[in-house]
Amino acid sequence: MFSIEQVKVFVASAELGSFSAAARSMGKSHSSISMAITSLEDGLGVQLFDRSTKMPTLTEDGERFYEQSLLLLRQIERMHASAQSSLDKVEKKLRIGLGEMVPFALIENLLEKTAEKYAHTKLGVFRGEYASLIEKLQRGELDIVVSTNAETAPRAVDFYAILEMEFVCICSPDSSLADMPVVDNERLLATRQLACVDMLNNPVLKAYASVSPEIWEMTDQDDMIKLVEQGVGWATVPKMLAEERIEIGTLKIFRPEFSHTKQTILIDMLVSSSRERGPVQQFLMKELQSLAK
Repeated sequence: MFSIEQVKVFVASAELGSFSAAARSMGKSHSSISMAITSLEDGLGVQLFDRSTKMPTLTEDGERFYEQSLLLLRQIERMHASAQSSLDKVEKKLRIGLGEMVPFALIENLLEKTAEKYAHTKLGVFRGEYASLIEKLQRGELDIVVSTNAETAPRAVDFYAILEMEFVCICSPDSSLADMPVVDNERLLATRQLACVDMLNNPVLKAYASVSPEIWEMTDQDDMIKLVEQGVGWATVPKMLAEERIEIGTLKIFRPEFSHTKQTILIDMLVSSSRERGPVQQFLMKELQSLAK
């Protein structure tokens, strides 16, 4: 048998290249490191280090045990982290509702940071219409909702404005709208428009989403943008969502006659006002609120 401390001594000696370096790193004496390695070898019945050279080197058995030791120490770290999470009341899972008009890019980096900081919390992201997301939040099926502002405050829900998002009108580069300095209203009325359902249901954005008499309704903005790229029609979308495609030339922004100012809407974060908020939810809320700065 061997102890975890012996394994740590072995790994330090292997990585630092000498027993002396391992002793300095771990704050131990050279003799205690040497004795720990010898005891470990005796317990395993194999020689881990070749001591015939000036600096000890790993034997074949030592190489194999080194790889196994790394896996063992990582597993121990995960066990400690899991136990600490329980002590700190870290949530086992956290569910985020994302409005259909909110680009995933808005929370992509935030999710990565959360996964690094709270490795044992399972995150879930669910798309949906505003009304459906709010119902799930009120029932406790979601912990945080990020959606476009709907002007009315739902019951038992706290909301925070986190970002002002700009919308732009887009078309295919091959569209007749693409090369016009300003696209007049008559031309827009005569051209098919694609619109996100969530946008049609939003009192702030409905006017921009229902210009043309011929409207194709879509629930997924990415699918809608693909159709715009194919020249099926024009659409109004978050600029953040279209920027990459504009850069590579598959979409083009045009200026409509009906809009003389920048089209924007607030993105809100909504949480239950009655449920307790754990460390992960508090971290996410703080990070989302920092987007406004």
